[in-house]
Amino acid sequence: MASKSAGMAQRANLWATLLSVSLYKRSAGTTLRSLTFLGLMVFVLWGAAVLHDRLIVASYGVRVGIPTALVVVGVWLAFRLVNYPPFADFLAETEWEMRKVTWPTWSQLKRATAVVITVTLLMAAYLYTVDFVWMGILRMIGVLWVPTPEETPSAAMLVGEVLRNLV
Repeated sequence: MASKSAGMAQRANLWATLLSVSLYKRSAGTTLRSLTFLGLMVFVLWGAAVLHDRLIVASYGVRVGIPTALVVVGVWLAFRLVNYPPFADFLAETEWEMRKVTWPTWSQLKRATAVVITVTLLMAAYLYTVDFVWMGILRMIGVLWVPTPEETPSAAMLVGEVLRNLV
């Protein structure tokens, strides 16, 4: 019984928070909260634009009204989300932690980028070589069959026959 009343209290608190117009901790995490709000707005506006384009056969009122209503609801939900206490606290703490990060200098960043690109290219060359060797070994023992360009039409017909037999 106690858990049921606690759940109802949480739902009531959620609705009270959702319908509230107050700002939660006005000065905490303002940069990240603003950027989160702008990011959400990009998706809301993009969705409204796509919906507007999809409603091409609808009347003008429907074509403009529904996306406009979507934008209004999206703005309100995004505003409330960045002011929802648990989420706003998370964003503020994230911003605070990001201020403590020691960022690399440009020369360190260039060296690290060069290392990452070099290792990636070496791994790609190594994996290509291993793949090529194993493909040769598997072809040689007859496990792998890769059609030559001359065999491609007959291979496609063979695959088509196998698929037809499966159905």
